[in-house]
Amino acid sequence: MSYLYQIICYQPILNVLVFLYNNTADLGVAIILLTVVIKLALWPLSQKAIKSQAELQAIQPKMEELKKKYADDKAGLGQATMDLYKEHKINPLSSCLPLLIQLPFLFAVYRVLRVGLEQDLGLVYSFFS
Repeated sequence: MSYLYQIICYQPILNVLVFLYNNTADLGVAIILLTVVIKLALWPLSQKAIKSQAELQAIQPKMEELKKKYADDKAGLGQATMDLYKEHKINPLSSCLPLLIQLPFLFAVYRVLRVGLEQDLGLVYSFFS
């Protein structure tokens, strides 16, 4: 699993950072550009999460009504909540799932900035100097 993480997340981010550093000759600018590149690559996932959060926020007044109505009945509240989600065609997990997908990339960026430029330069693709 660690090898898969390294191949999919860590190594490409390290190589993009090395590429940007080779072209800008300034590590600070390369880090800023890397951040912009990653943000653009993960933009569709961010948009889905924001849209889902907005949909959940839109039905929040109805959720508050349900909480008052079913104050003593937890099972009834759960069922009414699920019915409300079905009525508005909202998946409650759709707001956090895209964020969880982005998390390994955040860890990879942290690892690249922490140890990658000192110890893992053997992982740089052969076509980068």
